Amino acid sequence: MSAHRLPADLQLAEFGATWQIGNKNIGVILAGGPTVPTDGAAGYKTACAFFQTDATTLNTCMYLNIGTLASCNFDAMTA
Repeated sequence: MSAHRLPADLQLAEFGATWQIGNKNIGVILAGGPTVPTDGAAGYKTACAFFQTDATTLNTCMYLNIGTLASCNFDAMTA
């Protein structure tokens, strides 16, 4: 990615307790926070990775969207 496109490429970037990276044209491609998005939520690109920051189950802190941009379905990836 060239430097002059960086603001446009990261226009949905939010960093805090819950954060996401993506853009309005393709959707969120990487996200994280204390709660995994509810199945059916819109805006997460297929194959978007979500890092759960307060995971309580050992080895379950990364999720992958196997749904669509219009209706996400995050499944746990285990180590």
